[in-house]
Amino acid sequence: MTLIGSVATTSMKLSKVAIFSINQYIISVMRFRVISIIAVAFTLLVSSLVFVSCDNKTDIELICDASVVVELNVLGDRNPDVQYVLPDPGMGDIEAVSLWNTLVLFFEYSNGNFITRVISRAEYDKALIHNSHRCFLLPILSGKITTIYAAAFGPEQSFEVAKFDDIYSVKNFKTLSLVSDFSTDEEREMYMLSLFSGIDKTGYTINPNSDNSDPHIVITLNRLVSKVDLQYDFIEGVENGAYISGSLDHLFFELPEYGCFFPFEIEPINQIGHYFYAIDVSSCRMNGRAYSYVFPFLDSYFDTRINFDVEYKVINSGVLSTKIVPYECLFTEDLMQGSWHKINLSISGNTVDYNGTRPWAIKLRKR
Repeated sequence: MTLIGSVATTSMKLSKVAIFSINQYIISVMRFRVISIIAVAFTLLVSSLVFVSCDNKTDIELICDASVVVELNVLGDRNPDVQYVLPDPGMGDIEAVSLWNTLVLFFEYSNGNFITRVISRAEYDKALIHNSHRCFLLPILSGKITTIYAAAFGPEQSFEVAKFDDIYSVKNFKTLSLVSDFSTDEEREMYMLSLFSGIDKTGYTINPNSDNSDPHIVITLNRLVSKVDLQYDFIEGVENGAYISGSLDHLFFELPEYGCFFPFEIEPINQIGHYFYAIDVSSCRMNGRAYSYVFPFLDSYFDTRINFDVEYKVINSGVLSTKIVPYECLFTEDLMQGSWHKINLSISGNTVDYNGTRPWAIKLRKR
């Protein structure tokens, strides 16, 4: 296992990378310390330590003077012991597979220190499993850890440790653009399904020259995107004679152009661009389902919308006429990551009724 890490303070910028190597370690299920094994692991760790220097006026060197056990669980990865699939309309085989290949941990300290640790997918897959979590012994700085941020992403997303040298850059860690970075819907969708993140604000005091194997840190990375699922039905209106036919057309989702890995931690940002995802419903205009994945954001930053036209055909006094009414469905509450939002549209006569998993969080109105 190879770990690549960076260390930075408010006044210091990373110039070298510390590389640490450790073959294996064991965590007791009963959380007892196996002192001899931990000692061997820590000895190997220290023997392979490369000190990290920081370029500044005083040429101060920060060294990793402690280590900590971290258990990681990426929900929805290829681990056969853990399957996490967003609910219906069930692209389960796709959602159960994610193509992330890099996992990054950001450790924030109360004194302003800041450490980054990078774990590859190969290292994650080979790691010891304990309670469906992958276990790692990571070299870090002693001190008071206030928050740990974790993010996993696919090969499309480049990552440079040097660009994340303060907490502001971490809180605003952005995804790729849905507008400019993908050529097909399939590429865009698979990228979005391979994004995960998690935050631990428990707070930990790490003593120097300690293996800190008890207590250890457990972090779960949830899928970043939400699923918005729309189901519509015109049958009731036909059966009660309100119209002779009805259909839904020009359906598109208005989504944020990009997401943030920690969407509810972001600092004030510039206006977010829009991505318009059109769905062809020509083959199922009377009733059907359509869905899209969406990046979660505070509703003060972005309002996710579904836009569509409802078309009615009616006969009045023997004359056939067509009426088209444009609607928008607006989410009035935050979309949480890894969540499913189902909207059921029942179209009867000139009215459109709706319910769903969170009907109070939806506002349906004519455009």
